[in-house]
Order: sequence, then C-alpha cells, then structure tokens
Amino acid sequence: MEKSDTKMIVNLSEIPLDGSLGLLAYGDVAFVAWRKIKKDKRNDETNR
Repeated sequence: MEKSDTKMIVNLSEIPLDGSLGLLAYGDVAFVAWRKIKKDKRNDETNR
C-alpha cells in the first residue's frame, strides 16, 4: 500500500484471500474508500 497526498494506491493482488486477515484487509480498504466518498459528498453539499 502506498499513500500520497492525493490518493492511496492498494495492490489488491498482494492480499491473500485464503484467511480471515485477507478478508479483513479487503473490508478495511472498502471502509476507507466509503468514508472518503462520504466526506467528499458532504463537502460538496456544504459548498453549494
């Protein structure tokens, strides 16, 4: 996983799916993405 000022790049092929930690990692990635989308949407609605 790489993080820059503008975006986070996740190489999903490096996350193993054969264990619960792999599934947890996918859930974490999805949650972070959802939270960012929610924050951006809220900021857009505030700026109108």
